[in-house]
Amino acid sequence: DFGLDPDKPPANAIALPPPKRGLTDEQWADIAYCLRVLTDYLDLLHDWREHYKSASPEEPLDERFVEALHTTETIEHLTDCVAFGTPQQKAAAAAQLLSGSYLLMLEERTDRLALAKCA
Repeated sequence: DFGLDPDKPPANAIALPPPKRGLTDEQWADIAYCLRVLTDYLDLLHDWREHYKSASPEEPLDERFVEALHTTETIEHLTDCVAFGTPQQKAAAAAQLLSGSYLLMLEERTDRLALAKCA
């Protein structure tokens, strides 16, 4: 009735890209692991920034306060990369973090400091 052939698309039809495949359970687990480590360290840095700041300019700076000042912005950026964006961007950021030793070092340090605080 309308002159359409179900076996042949119209000449001006636009081909849609194939749907993107979802992430595997392992990739979601990597993303969750990275977020946990980064947010634990970020919480520690925020705590240090408040509790170890000097009361006066003449006081020497605590090394934890200095570390918090130097690394908070970087850790916030890494956390944003893993937490927001498309699933593929999250997986890529997590894979990059897991490919080196930086994330493992952060986790070990945060765990060690948490144990010391409990003792």
